[in-house]
Amino acid sequence: MMTVKYDETAGGGDGDGGGSDGGKDTGVESAESEDQFCLVALVASLAAHTDVVAAELRPRNEMHNVQGAWLMQSGLENRYPWFDLGLNGTGQIVAVSDTGIDTNNCYFWDKNKEPGPQIDTSHRKIVEYEPFVDGTDYQYGHGTHVAGTIVGKRATDGLTESKGSADGAAKGAKVAFIDIGHSDGSLTIPSNNFLLSTGRDAALPADDRAHIHSASWGSSQNYYTSQARAFDNYMFDHPDFLINVAAGNSGRNDAYNTVGAPATFKNGLPIGCSHSTGYDLADGQLGPSYVAD
Repeated sequence: MMTVKYDETAGGGDGDGGGSDGGKDTGVESAESEDQFCLVALVASLAAHTDVVAAELRPRNEMHNVQGAWLMQSGLENRYPWFDLGLNGTGQIVAVSDTGIDTNNCYFWDKNKEPGPQIDTSHRKIVEYEPFVDGTDYQYGHGTHVAGTIVGKRATDGLTESKGSADGAAKGAKVAFIDIGHSDGSLTIPSNNFLLSTGRDAALPADDRAHIHSASWGSSQNYYTSQARAFDNYMFDHPDFLINVAAGNSGRNDAYNTVGAPATFKNGLPIGCSHSTGYDLADGQLGPSYVAD
């Protein structure tokens, strides 16, 4: 099997080539108009070959993680009623446990300060970075992605903030982060009290501490575990505090019992996906307020 692709992202060349003598490699490296005929001829001849299954365009790839804020606020593309009213998280700290943060990413970078395990609310974005496992993000940036989705705000010079295509849902808030991820993507979770104390230093006034902990991780255990119980107990003892945990990655094809602990707790908020293809839903369920996958 062979797939022939034309890269539409390729540059236009220097304008000296072309021609129709077939001597120049056209259709892969150049999109100039004089090469269009050669490209069509090349594709036609290859498509007629018995070993060729398909010929297709290789599309220009772009970022797609820019819908979260308007999906949550209105469900209408590029409509941000919360932001319009000034509700953007300013003055709040969100605790996050994940694989790490790329602290030099422009959505977190502060040119004047390095984040550390001691809370410093003057940092532009990261008021606490607890390196429980290490001080870097996993190769594919899961923690950077999660924290950015929540509080990211672009400042390309590490100081002056500007509108970014990936600004977070609470772009005015700051993050207290605990690094629980190894370089291979595995996680090591500390004791529950240590984990949940992130951003809640007793030295801070009660109103200035983190009141939300986001955990985009979990297990496949679909029952009430000791960790789920410990999370419930912590929230019972701290009524100003809410833990959000990912429901899991297994809820496809109408599967049952796919919410994984600790999202099986009772006092916290399990978080599922906002949209689905619809195949996971029974007839009549499709609507703006469902959760699938």
